[in-house]
Amino acid sequence: MPLLKKYRTLRQTRLYRYLKKSKPVTNPLNETNILLMDKHYNAVFRLWKAVHKEIASQEVVEEKIPAFGSTYSDYLLFCRTLCGYTAHVLNFDIKEDGRYYRAGDNLELAVEVEDDQRLIRVTIRDKTKRSMELTNGLLAPIAEGNSYESFSLDNRTLSWDNDISFEDIEKFCALFKTRESRGKEQYEEKKRYNALKGAIEQRQREYTLPSKSEFIILPVVVELENDNRDTFKSYVEECANILAEKENVSYVIVALPKCDENEQKVISYAKSLNERTLFLPLTMFDINSFRRLQNVMLRQIISIGKKRCHCCGGPIREYDSQRICDNCNELILTRTICPNPECRHEYNYLSYDISQDTISKMQSVKPENFFQWDSLYQYKDIVDMSVDSGRIRTICPRCRRSYP
Repeated sequence: MPLLKKYRTLRQTRLYRYLKKSKPVTNPLNETNILLMDKHYNAVFRLWKAVHKEIASQEVVEEKIPAFGSTYSDYLLFCRTLCGYTAHVLNFDIKEDGRYYRAGDNLELAVEVEDDQRLIRVTIRDKTKRSMELTNGLLAPIAEGNSYESFSLDNRTLSWDNDISFEDIEKFCALFKTRESRGKEQYEEKKRYNALKGAIEQRQREYTLPSKSEFIILPVVVELENDNRDTFKSYVEECANILAEKENVSYVIVALPKCDENEQKVISYAKSLNERTLFLPLTMFDINSFRRLQNVMLRQIISIGKKRCHCCGGPIREYDSQRICDNCNELILTRTICPNPECRHEYNYLSYDISQDTISKMQSVKPENFFQWDSLYQYKDIVDMSVDSGRIRTICPRCRRSYP
């Protein structure tokens, strides 16, 4: 209160009445010698700075729009990280940056940024080792229980990675050769070398090429609007189809950083037989984004044809055309044949026990409610499905007819 009374008294002085006609003082003040050194002016100057900091209107700074390059790099990194998390959910263990392995079914999942940091290639490959028994006098250049690069010896069984080259075989077998050997000793080394190399190469020819499946993620930093979404989809889909053909991959995923109304109208999961381009919202604003990638990875894993659980790599029970894993919410993989006599297409689908109450809720979901419709089948619908007459029906990827 004393300060307020003093302030009101000062306002009645001739000096304040004179200052009303003066030009307002604006910040910043020039720090002149008199303001800095004179004891009276310096006190006022320090008071000005303290008061102005509190009462001055905030400076309006024009919003800085980040450069496209950095925005794209950030979104690319987000998509790559999302792939890694999806691999973790599917029970893959990380081995090194961008490389994951699932011991249950010997699958490797690699996530690599390619083409000048503009796209992501995801490769799922079978890494089951190859082997042969060392019989009929065959010897190995390593001791029992030891390994050398891709080769290992255990209980007279020689094993090696399924992606070795002839150069790798040559390098391993050449361990028999020593520089110091001469005469008979050199002859014996060469004999062991030729016998082992021939046996490994023959065994390699008996194997088929290791299975693998690939897809590409093409991030697009775009916010769609009503007047450009159709043009965007048709143009990008054409480019993505060309890319899929050129790179010989199963799918190209066009990744959208937003999932607003206009983005929802272009989304496509490419579940028909000849579709290769997906438009998927992979966005930090939707926690289920990784589940969309999970759906695609499940398709890829199933296509490799392992007789293990597609979700966890564990053992399965087989009954007729069904494969059941008791560790993964009892998900059932069923192989079926389209009953349409003009189609007869064979395909797989995933199912699980669903109560009639849940099916009733499914039937009440409106098609325009994207988020509810998207999660209707818990992202396990690797083929299109429908809910009809109290039952869930699959839709054939080839002829598009619905069957129970």
